[in-house]
Amino acid sequence: FDLPRLKAMFGESFCPWDPRVRDVLQLALFHFDRVGNPPENFKLSTVAAYFRFDTTGAHGALADARMCAQIHHHLQERV
Repeated sequence: FDLPRLKAMFGESFCPWDPRVRDVLQLALFHFDRVGNPPENFKLSTVAAYFRFDTTGAHGALADARMCAQIHHHLQERV
């Protein structure tokens, strides 16, 4: 969910992360494009709540990282 912000900060020519990273937002978009019935929006906490993951502390670094990991693992199982 933060990949667009990282690219905006660092630009396309400098890549401080592994370029093979999978953007969890893209994974969620692809998933709902396939199965339909998407959440009301694609904010991290909304997608996490859609899958019934704990959203306590949303917008905090640790909580957001946990939600991203849970969503990623959940969707990877369905790919």
